Amino acid sequence: MLRKAPLKRGSKGMKRTGFLPRTGRLARVSKKRAKQIRDDGDCLDEFCRKFDRCAICWAGKRRRRLVVHHIAHPNRCNDRANLLRLCAICHDQYHVGGQSDRSGRKIPHLCHGHIIAAKREADPQGFDLARLCELHQVKSLGARWADKEIPAYYLAERTKHSRAA
Repeated sequence: MLRKAPLKRGSKGMKRTGFLPRTGRLARVSKKRAKQIRDDGDCLDEFCRKFDRCAICWAGKRRRRLVVHHIAHPNRCNDRANLLRLCAICHDQYHVGGQSDRSGRKIPHLCHGHIIAAKREADPQGFDLARLCELHQVKSLGARWADKEIPAYYLAERTKHSRAA
């Protein structure tokens, strides 16, 4: 049985907070950190409810598992400007690349520019280039992050997924 209420107080002002969101394990954290974890979880839940499709190929959650991608990896800030909803395949293509689909066609690798273009298209209100620069701790993101056209493979996937919806 899962306990939702905090357990008894531990040493040094710490308490056992029950199961942490998305991890499924018990941990000893401070009250301040426990509140931050709950707030981050609420922020991610709201973001996931609003964006229920992959920003690259438009696959819905019925067709593929969707994940939240942090555009600026180092600090994993759950600021809306830093979040993008991707399916597991597009997320893997960004981080790993070089995979093939079921028919044996090679799936094009996704780069930073594709991610920025998808964020600008999928979430224009949440797109903030200045905030992304701040999260990366740079003055500008440079040519590496310039918008790039989404590859034709993913545009064909969009057509397929929009017909299926």
